[in-house]
Amino acid sequence: MKRLTIFTIFFLTALSVIGQVAYKQPLSDLASITFPSKPKASDTLGHSNYVYKDSSAIYIVLAKEYEDNQIALSADKIAEFYEGVVKGILEKTKGNLISISGPLLKTRSPLKQ
Repeated sequence: MKRLTIFTIFFLTALSVIGQVAYKQPLSDLASITFPSKPKASDTLGHSNYVYKDSSAIYIVLAKEYEDNQIALSADKIAEFYEGVVKGILEKTKGNLISISGPLLKTRSPLKQ
């Protein structure tokens, strides 16, 4: 009985540790992202979608590969593009921006809500 109890405790501990392993999801040849665990993946009209939910957050990644000639965004408009993405997400989810930072946004003024 003692061996069974020890084995059960060890087994349950091992399962909880395995469940906490981060999962590195490749997005393309150039990029990957690390989720807390393996996300659900789907493909919608050529966009790869990755979603992982836990008790504290929902992690969403959308990816689409483009050819160089399909990219109509000039380098000086990238920060404006990402600002629009953030504003759109905040409006649709009725969310609040807690903080924002990053090399693409450092030359722009903070988002106004």
